[in-house]
Amino acid sequence: MSVTTAIKCQSKNPAYCRYHGDSKKIAFEKRLEKQLKDATEKFEALRYTGDADETLEAMEFLEEAKIEYAATVHGEELLREEIANAVWPEVDVLKHRLDTALKIRAEQEDEDSEEGVYTFPASKLEEAQKRIDKANRKLERAGVEERFTYTTEEFIEEDEDGNKFSMIQLQMSHPSLNVAGWDFVAAVDRTPDGEILTRVLPGQELNGVRPEAQVCEHCGSDRRRKATYLLRNGEGDFKQVGSNCLESFLGVTPKALWALNYDIEEVGKISSDRSYGGADTILSLHKTVAYALAVSNGGNDFTTRGSAQEYGVPSTADDVRNQFFNSKLLDRDRVDPEPYYEQAKQIIEGTPIEGDSDYATNMRTILKSDNLGVKQLGMAVSVIAAHNREKWKAEKELAKANEVKSIGFLGATDEKIKDIQATIKRIDHYDSDFGTKTRLIMTAPDGKEIVWTASKFFQFDKGDQIKIKSAKIKGHGNFNGNDQTILTGARVDETELTS
Repeated sequence: MSVTTAIKCQSKNPAYCRYHGDSKKIAFEKRLEKQLKDATEKFEALRYTGDADETLEAMEFLEEAKIEYAATVHGEELLREEIANAVWPEVDVLKHRLDTALKIRAEQEDEDSEEGVYTFPASKLEEAQKRIDKANRKLERAGVEERFTYTTEEFIEEDEDGNKFSMIQLQMSHPSLNVAGWDFVAAVDRTPDGEILTRVLPGQELNGVRPEAQVCEHCGSDRRRKATYLLRNGEGDFKQVGSNCLESFLGVTPKALWALNYDIEEVGKISSDRSYGGADTILSLHKTVAYALAVSNGGNDFTTRGSAQEYGVPSTADDVRNQFFNSKLLDRDRVDPEPYYEQAKQIIEGTPIEGDSDYATNMRTILKSDNLGVKQLGMAVSVIAAHNREKWKAEKELAKANEVKSIGFLGATDEKIKDIQATIKRIDHYDSDFGTKTRLIMTAPDGKEIVWTASKFFQFDKGDQIKIKSAKIKGHGNFNGNDQTILTGARVDETELTS
């Protein structure tokens, strides 16, 4: 007796059909049905005797359970019957519940619309590839020429808190299996309750064919089996054959049957957890730079990692990481990046990054997009250091352009001078065999530049004014376009030092 009939599925949505839907979906719908039953019983138990807050919470949970169950085909049918028999204003409530349920179903169908599609954090891609490679090596050992192939697409996902993560969608294609002119089309299983489930193999379609029992049409036996298979020949005829009868029916031993329903997650789910602060977290470049400005006094106190190690203090990048990811950071230590957003924008867009070094090339790449990986945080905030360098360079060039040049000298070589008021322009200290010396570059009241190397240490600062009581002109020089009078044997009156 043939048990394979071509009957068109009568379900409003075949994806949710008990025969055409998959076992995972059926089990899921049964859980929803039980969830609705439990939620109803809990609400009824608390309705008249329970605490007001507990009752409200139970009522909200019951409404969620009703919506989720209404997203199933059977649940939708029941809800539509309820709407048909309801009166205003209850009918409006029920219609809203139905609209919400149908949206949930549409979203679920979008997620399940393709076979062999997996979505997981981008950092797990290598693990998925290793599993597929292992499965392909197993196919090779079985002598099967076809392989599992896949395509990947990277995208950004945002959670309800606004956190962004780098995700991967992997779509895997299964190898087809044709033995002795028969294609393997579907596997037929039973639920624990004895219901028949048809798992259509990737790339195949049943075209309305539905097995009514798990009977092998080769030997005619009807018994509980580990699996039976639907096979189709070139003329389109179907046969349901038990796994133990495949060799007898086909005349050869079919190889690699496991590949027909291979799931890369059957050996363990590829983690879909998205840990904020982990490798898959995506930050906003503008917000990151704004935080860096906020913790570094607008960039004036920016601390590089090298300086941080030298002085034993946190780097600006470390401070930014704390602002993003340290949940134990005290409120008094938290900063507000918002006032610095405009400055961050100007720095990102206006700082030239030149050169062909790896750093320069990578920086130009990072600054093109607002999406930033956690690994690139340190490099991203270094745009402030680059901005500061450009700023200091511009200020130096401006000062140089506006500088009044020293023209002329205080006197001839070997000439003695005395009672000269001078303003310190620059001071340097250096060690010698005879102790610490002090090199002073000063300007006289008429703008002429004076250079004197003292044989001892002087604690002067830039801008201080001193009186040169006497000195001898050792010679003349010129530096950066400034004429310089070089002194020797100078005596200064430190008591008249002014700032």
